Amino acid sequence: MKRLLLAVFTVSTACVALAGPADKAQRESEAMSERIKQGDDDKARWARISLYSDSEAPEDLAMPLVRSAGLAMKLDPVRGHLEFSGNGNAHVFAIATPRDAKRTVCAKYSLRVIDASAKHAVVRRVCNEYEFRPNRFLASVDYFIYDAETATMRSIWRNEVTKQGAPLPLAKPVPVVRLLPDGYLFDWKSQGIGNASDGPAEIHTSYLRNGAGSLACTDIAAPKGQGTEAGNCEGERLLALGQQRPAPFQLLPNGYK
Repeated sequence: MKRLLLAVFTVSTACVALAGPADKAQRESEAMSERIKQGDDDKARWARISLYSDSEAPEDLAMPLVRSAGLAMKLDPVRGHLEFSGNGNAHVFAIATPRDAKRTVCAKYSLRVIDASAKHAVVRRVCNEYEFRPNRFLASVDYFIYDAETATMRSIWRNEVTKQGAPLPLAKPVPVVRLLPDGYLFDWKSQGIGNASDGPAEIHTSYLRNGAGSLACTDIAAPKGQGTEAGNCEGERLLALGQQRPAPFQLLPNGYK
């Protein structure tokens, strides 16, 4: 009996030892993330919290964006939907293909808020490296502008890499927009993306609300009269669910049919 008790005590002590400093640090980190997520500092929340497509718990798939305005964001990775809600309204977009889709190059992804107000948000989507065909790889980074007034969401910056193991092509500096009375201005110049990918060097675009209830883009750097929905305006437009638009986009890069 004494030997049995000693064995139980030894095993229990070993388990406690294994769950020591590292486990405590993880618990403290998770507790801090939850405090920031539920706190009033929006910018701290954006910098700390991301939504992941492989998460399962509902509390890990939603977050407040601008607490004072009641604006929140929720991801449904099973269907590939992203929802913005506030002031009694909800706008849902197809941010990715459904989780069980066979034709995709963005099987796992994460979303992070870069900036937001009561009427807009800039969201980064990182698609992790994925082998969508034998020895064919893709990882991509998109920054989207969401406009609450027109229920529109469209890409303002994108880059991708196709070499296995290449670093993620994150934008430097981080894209932000300047708010205008009728839309947004995006002036961005690369600080160097490194050897991962060439990527865009400069982007100068405006996104203005029009009478059709959407954001109309103009590439300011294009020759006069040639910048409307051209050049750097040709990024992805996310399908707003419930609107009469073409079929949802397919997450396949140009040339990958």
